[in-house]
Amino acid sequence: MPPGTSDSRSGKVGGGHATGADSPVFILTMARSGSTLLRFILDAHPSLCCPPELSVAATAAHLAHLWTVAEGVLSPAMPTSLAEGQLTDHARAAIREAIQAPLVPYMAERGATRWCDKSLDGLLFARVAAALWPRAQFICLYRHCMDVIASGLEACRWGPDAFGFEEFAPQFPGNSVAAIGACWADMTAKIIDFEKEYPGRSLRVRYEDLVADTEDVAGRIFGFLGVPAVPGISRSCFAVAHDANGPGDAKIWFTAAVSAESVGRGREVPADRLPAHVRADVNRALSELGYGEVGEDWDAEPDRSAGPDRDADPDGSAGPDAAELAHPAPGVAAGASGHSRPGTAQHARAANQDGGEADLAAVTSALAARDSDRRATMLGDIARCWPALAGRVLSVEVTGPGGGRSEFRWNIPGPGWERAEQTPLAALSAPAAVWRPVLDGTANLFVEVFGRRITSRGIANAHRRRTPEVHALGVLLGVAQFPAVARPAAEG
Repeated sequence: MPPGTSDSRSGKVGGGHATGADSPVFILTMARSGSTLLRFILDAHPSLCCPPELSVAATAAHLAHLWTVAEGVLSPAMPTSLAEGQLTDHARAAIREAIQAPLVPYMAERGATRWCDKSLDGLLFARVAAALWPRAQFICLYRHCMDVIASGLEACRWGPDAFGFEEFAPQFPGNSVAAIGACWADMTAKIIDFEKEYPGRSLRVRYEDLVADTEDVAGRIFGFLGVPAVPGISRSCFAVAHDANGPGDAKIWFTAAVSAESVGRGREVPADRLPAHVRADVNRALSELGYGEVGEDWDAEPDRSAGPDRDADPDGSAGPDAAELAHPAPGVAAGASGHSRPGTAQHARAANQDGGEADLAAVTSALAARDSDRRATMLGDIARCWPALAGRVLSVEVTGPGGGRSEFRWNIPGPGWERAEQTPLAALSAPAAVWRPVLDGTANLFVEVFGRRITSRGIANAHRRRTPEVHALGVLLGVAQFPAVARPAAEG
């Protein structure tokens, strides 16, 4: 496990504060709004655990439907709320017990006393969760509409086909901006309505505030939840090993610090792509949340004569336009190893290193400095974390403008490693000029792979999602967080 990380079962910071397994925390939000960052912060608190998305509220709604049928109560196929008397006390207790049965030992294993759920479908069934867990609390997470649109367009390069956007796409053929904007207006209005219905149980949090002053906003969240503040959690949340077997923003695994650089990216989105009625709905919600509204001049070129070359953020302050969460984890510096057995790296350098290929030599040297015999332990952890990689060979290739090439290979322990020469490679390749910012912490490995500036070979879907191969290579390069190592699945 890389330096600076600790297993989430024992490495949480701070002290505990018991609140009870029957007092869950639900994050109500929509996609591309920072819920994965908020999940990391909650999961790093010693009293809390926030696993990957579990669809707890949706599952509870399904079980509620089952019980209404079994108890002979007429109800919609999937209730979005539970009226008084719609379920017997016995049914409500049975639903809670069914859902908490796996979560109670999950909490105990991690030393937590309260569980959280950040599932994106939680908003649709939030009232069911509120009825079943009277002590539940809800964090309502918002982000400016135009920034959500910018992030959604980046994540859905071939059209709004995920994150709930696809439900709105048929209404606006060929207009992804309108589809995502309409989705934002609909979902945000639902969260605001829930807030008003449950004012004492809901806390409003804006993504922009969370990334601008993480310590202060995290303290406010913990105060709302009745658990002690944890100073430094804006950094320590990246040092705790989180479960990775679930959906979430892949960039965060290759990140070491909170960044506000994505705030204001929506200034590039053309406002005239929002139909008048959609913009009216968007502005109504923006005004309610204290955001700047979207006017005709939203995406106009700003006047730079009186200040630095910076775009205005949704609140009217300054903020650069850059990739979200784009700061990789700290590198691992160590001595080089020339071995090819499992647990070490094999470093092969091709000819033609001279001829002015300074970038190639510099990046090769940086990669060699991150390799050491200590990789034996790390590769064993990789094999346990991602069993499908056991026996595989992972590779990083660096090319230079004059034809020079360097390669680093890692043989993951497992069946077949001794036949590594016949094992298909899982490789990432890019020019030295692309690798340099990844290694020095100014570029995000996943973003570079997603944008195809780093190409892959032998890795399915590397340019679409976080794959085990890319994540493991990030760990080996010291630019990705090592997730909590899951136990092997039971046999039989």
